[in-house]
Amino acid sequence: MATDLLAANDTLAALGDGTRRAIVELLAERPRAVGELASVLPVTRPAVSLHLKVLKDARLVRVTPIGTRRVYALDVDGLALLRTYIDRLWAGALDRFAAAAEAAHAAGAARPASPAITSPTDPQTHQVVDPDDEGAVPA
Repeated sequence: MATDLLAANDTLAALGDGTRRAIVELLAERPRAVGELASVLPVTRPAVSLHLKVLKDARLVRVTPIGTRRVYALDVDGLALLRTYIDRLWAGALDRFAAAAEAAHAAGAARPASPAITSPTDPQTHQVVDPDDEGAVPA
């Protein structure tokens, strides 16, 4: 579990940068070469390469050399680790919410129903009375 947490920290840190998130979103569409990524991002080709290295180290992308080009794609194994981490957090949050809801329901069932809150009305005109005003407010 500690190693899962360390891997998740690296992955989340890598995704903390907007350019890297944009790269991940582009690679979710299809594998791409560095030049293609650089052509649609507001950073230089060397900067894209540096971002891809961070993503590769975080196991979010994998690289396949094809001739002289390096084509990047999402690393499904690395994404699965991230998904497992988030699912575990989500399951814990849902368990805590369910326990709180059940406790609130049990506490509500144990106490008698409170009477409905009504506004004070003038018995003659049946209008709502404003306690801060001498007159009546139409209902």
